[in-house]
Amino acid sequence: MLRLDPVTSIIRFYDTETPGDFEEYVAVCNVYWESKDTIWIHGFHGTVTRKHLRALLRFFIDYKIKTVKAKRSPFRSLPLSRKEGEMHVIDVDELIKRFIS
Repeated sequence: MLRLDPVTSIIRFYDTETPGDFEEYVAVCNVYWESKDTIWIHGFHGTVTRKHLRALLRFFIDYKIKTVKAKRSPFRSLPLSRKEGEMHVIDVDELIKRFIS
């Protein structure tokens, strides 16, 4: 018997609503699934608009993500996050209250 536990994903950000298979993306990040409701974002790179951030929040909501974590260079941040020591953290419930409620 086998059970597959997907632990990594790639999120690509596009300027078009329905990108084709080989459409150029404008930003990308890797996601490591720490648990079913906590993810780590790695390698976040590119230009992200407010529209992309809304789509990212929708992704968090759709996949029932509660916490997003990232370690970033001292010269970089993670959009919508707060700094906790050397880590950047997004509390998705706080974002929902802030932007959706």
